[in-house]
Amino acid sequence: MLVRNSLLFIGTNDNSFNKLIGRLEHDFTINTCDLTYASVKFFTDNNEFDLAVCSLENCDIDVLRDAVRIVPELLVVFPSEESGVVRELQALGLKHFTFSTEHQTAAERYIRMFCGGLMIKTGEFRDSISKLVYDSANSFSGAHCRSGLFYVVECVKYVLFTESKHISVQNDIYPYLSKIHNVSRSSIDNAIRRYIEYVSRNYDENTAGEFFPSSAQDGRKPLNSDFIFEFADRIFFKYRNEFYRYYNSLEENTHNIQTLRI
Repeated sequence: MLVRNSLLFIGTNDNSFNKLIGRLEHDFTINTCDLTYASVKFFTDNNEFDLAVCSLENCDIDVLRDAVRIVPELLVVFPSEESGVVRELQALGLKHFTFSTEHQTAAERYIRMFCGGLMIKTGEFRDSISKLVYDSANSFSGAHCRSGLFYVVECVKYVLFTESKHISVQNDIYPYLSKIHNVSRSSIDNAIRRYIEYVSRNYDENTAGEFFPSSAQDGRKPLNSDFIFEFADRIFFKYRNEFYRYYNSLEENTHNIQTLRI
């Protein structure tokens, strides 16, 4: 995952959490706190998290009732089978799943499913993608063709973060970059061409990486547009689920939507 969701596990005295945390810690940022009102409030006031996960194994329902007021998204797992407790959870409007401690995979699946539906942190996602584009493009060329590297990165970011379904390198991207960087379109085109010629000539399948465009392999010299679009496509399809969440999050925050986001 490019952008990791942050989980808060409430009730660290519940040993059943240990295996579950172990299954999730490689894909999520995991935080834990004791199941007291004070500790939950302290963590909520001082940290950001996407989902709080609580167990009823050693939980006082009165403490849980207080926690509901301060935790925006609270998921309860491993609750007691007592019908009164389940009714209490329903009355509180909590998301809950009546799993026993043996059903770790089921709890993990629901946590992943729930996090997959959360609004993604758009700023963090954009920064992560921008860094990924730069690091990948830089690895293709090393210390060579620095201006070409810069413009290739800007072009790929344009493709990935512009809503238009029909993008032209010559008619859309070059004019945009020319305007904001006060440089001629031909200079941009030539810099990118030099970069592509260099990376094509020095292609090495052992070091190219998964995002290296196939059109530039084995000494081939693709058009600037072909290189840029394939580079962008490889990144998009690798992280397409997160891109879909990114655009859904933008739609939820219409006041942040602009035609172009570079």
